[in-house]
Amino acid sequence: MEWEDSGGVMKAMVTRLRHEKRLRLDGARLQWFLEQMDEDAAEEALCAALEGLARDLSRVTVLARAGDRASLDVAFRALVPAADRVGMCTLARVARDALHCISIDDSVAQAAVLARLARVGERSVAEVWDLRDMSV
Repeated sequence: MEWEDSGGVMKAMVTRLRHEKRLRLDGARLQWFLEQMDEDAAEEALCAALEGLARDLSRVTVLARAGDRASLDVAFRALVPAADRVGMCTLARVARDALHCISIDDSVAQAAVLARLARVGERSVAEVWDLRDMSV
């Protein structure tokens, strides 16, 4: 927040931060994942992977609100390889950051990382869906 002097009256100026950092998707890893099966099976596997990631992200939110650190740790340990499998490098990295926050018992950092995870997760799933739609 910044302050501005407007004719002897101090006004607060609020700056809104935009979270628009570019996602890292590993296209080669996603391509490899899809090439391991025929086209129909690849489509089905990708849909299942994206739905699973969306479900995992939702579960992480619920567990975080409940304060269930042990289950949250397990959920993040499952989320990392699931994201890596389909080339979602940024999502996997943020999930690793969340694991670190849990391991050092830093609830403030954990809350910040969970907020970032929600943003990155939503954008990652949407971006892979968009890539999928372009290739069809």
